[in-house]
Amino acid sequence: MKNGISLKDVVIVDMISTRFSKPGKVKGRILCDVDDLSKALSLVIDVAEKEKCDAIILDSLSTMQIYYDERPMLEFAP
Repeated sequence: MKNGISLKDVVIVDMISTRFSKPGKVKGRILCDVDDLSKALSLVIDVAEKEKCDAIILDSLSTMQIYYDERPMLEFAP
């Protein structure tokens, strides 16, 4: 437990790593190679519902801008 957060309760949806390599499986990490951000949003929603998430943290939206056009990014994270 760090900062009051148990890492066993954290789920990471990784949409970037598969662009560079074939990462191994890690407990609590869901890998997806998504070219269509509407599919990515659907995946995030599905994971949040399945895992019964209390919160979602979107990290590195600026990095996602490197890989996705501005318009889909604005629809993904308005």
